[in-house]
Amino acid sequence: MNTSLEHLPEHKQQQLKEITGIMVQAVDPEKVILFGSHATGRWVEDRYTEGGITYEYISDYDILVITKSGEIRKDYEVHLVFFFQNSFFMVSGMGRMN
Repeated sequence: MNTSLEHLPEHKQQQLKEITGIMVQAVDPEKVILFGSHATGRWVEDRYTEGGITYEYISDYDILVITKSGEIRKDYEVHLVFFFQNSFFMVSGMGRMN
């Protein structure tokens, strides 16, 4: 398992540091795991103009947040919206701890 973000451009590393910092404050996780296209180096950032309209597709971040075992919490839902480097991001999550 790769534990480094060095394969990502600096701006993506900074975004992920900001995102994980917010998650740590919100739920105090035991572990945060990046998976999907950003973890494997196959993310997409595509922008093109067709018929005078600009289209853009940017891969999202797939993040698994593992909380500490033994914690007793009710169901919770986290919606974080923040502005970082001229872009808005929304992070949503739902969980149930038994």
